[in-house]
Amino acid sequence: MNDATGDVRSSRAEAREDALDYVRSIVDTVREPLLVLDSHLRVQSANRSFYRTFRVSPQETEGQLLYDLGNRQWDIPRLHNLLEEVLSENTAFDDFELEHDFPDIGRKVMLLNARRLRQEEGERILLAIEDVTERRRAERERQEIETRFTALVKNIKDHSIFSLDPEGRVTSWNVAAEHILGYSEAEVLGRHFAFIFTPEDCQQGIPEAELRAAREQGRADDERWHLRKGGEQFWALGIVSALHDADGRLTGFSKILRDMTDWKRSQQAMQANEQRLRRMLSIDGVGVLIFDGSGTLVDANDAFLKLSGYSRAEIEARALNWRAMTPSEHMAESERQMRLLAETGRIGPYEKEYWRKDGSRSWMLFAGASLGDGTAVEYCFDVEGRRHAEAAMRASEANYGALFEQAGDGIWLANQEGSFIDVNLAGCKMLGYSRDEHVQLTVQDIIRAADAPRLRELMQALAAGQHITDVWEILRADGTFIPLELSHSITPAGFWQAIGRDITERVKAEEALRESESRFRTMADGLPLIVWVHDTEGRQEFVNRTFCEFFGVSA
Repeated sequence: MNDATGDVRSSRAEAREDALDYVRSIVDTVREPLLVLDSHLRVQSANRSFYRTFRVSPQETEGQLLYDLGNRQWDIPRLHNLLEEVLSENTAFDDFELEHDFPDIGRKVMLLNARRLRQEEGERILLAIEDVTERRRAERERQEIETRFTALVKNIKDHSIFSLDPEGRVTSWNVAAEHILGYSEAEVLGRHFAFIFTPEDCQQGIPEAELRAAREQGRADDERWHLRKGGEQFWALGIVSALHDADGRLTGFSKILRDMTDWKRSQQAMQANEQRLRRMLSIDGVGVLIFDGSGTLVDANDAFLKLSGYSRAEIEARALNWRAMTPSEHMAESERQMRLLAETGRIGPYEKEYWRKDGSRSWMLFAGASLGDGTAVEYCFDVEGRRHAEAAMRASEANYGALFEQAGDGIWLANQEGSFIDVNLAGCKMLGYSRDEHVQLTVQDIIRAADAPRLRELMQALAAGQHITDVWEILRADGTFIPLELSHSITPAGFWQAIGRDITERVKAEEALRESESRFRTMADGLPLIVWVHDTEGRQEFVNRTFCEFFGVSA
């Protein structure tokens, strides 16, 4: 009987040991470091990942108090309390964050999770450790990029950029949005972005459809009429993009809107021209010419003769050849079109200039096809006017771009320590530094030393939420100081932002005015006449000494 009982116990012990070996094998394959602690918080065992991660051996780990490991990085009162609660109250804790300089592996951020284990030998604690150092670093870097991007986006002037929450309510609004749509940021924050759509689009559910498409497909493009403040319509190209956090959860949307009204009107004008050109195919205004393999014109309609200025007699005499009528700079394209004709049986459409009989040149649009008998037909349209319009439009756009680049105030961004982190082109030109030179400077580097206390007062006022506009003398790259009127604020990302303009001429004018007024007062005081200066409503601004003596009053 005793032998049987002993066999059963031996079998159970073997089974238990097999189970423990199985569990140990699983634990050793887990990539996260694991510790098993006894009720006195001594290390009973650790997995391979723990030894590999912290570069320690079992001999210097097992049997040691948790708080004595390494350089006592685990000796944290709050961790003491949590582990004691795990044992005494059968609780657990998750994601206890620890940041410490560990021996051999440097500064790390760890997340700790603990659970109580019941064993025959007594209670144990399983402590799981996750290294989230890279995750935290990536999160900080992403946040820095996002905040810097937000600060820059706020001042982009040609694209309206604003953000929405998942329900479509406005959460940010840049300078261009104020300019293009006419609303200030304070007027739109918290409003559903449907207010920029026409009533007809709202009735059809277009705003909601855009958000739904962006939510499902990542982005939604649209090109339609929108509304400015006051009801004026403008044509805009818009993109709505879904925004997600690191875990893929939808956090909102971004909306980029560009005013394309001028482009739309030019497209409408171009479409109207094309419609007219199609109608011209059936009327005399559509030029038609037929030429043979040598390029000699063998026939043409009256519209072509009118366009080119040649006569029918010259056509009948075979005196005209398209090569002779084509300016040299268009010859390569014309020959390419002839090769296409040989390969595909079709020509164009393409544009080129033609020599008219009077020696002038005229732009024409050509398209044609082979007639199958060794000749080809080309239809031509006079596009001289359209070409001039396009050239004028390009010149206008170039002028606008040049004006845009030359205009604008200087914009500077600095961190809370006063180090510049970005500056726009106008700011670089204003002070004479390159962008790379600028970001090597601090605010203290470009102000007068005597203004340091004033700078501290400014930063305190900004930290209190104030927006300050004042005048500073700023050091240029050439060593001179210029007066700038600066508008200061703290961005939502916590950066110091200054928008400024050079007021050198204004300062000179004000100084000249003060000197002029001083000379006038001195001169008036010396006159034996009564001098009384008042504004248009009769309020006294100045009286001279003679006035005071005569009326017995003081100035």
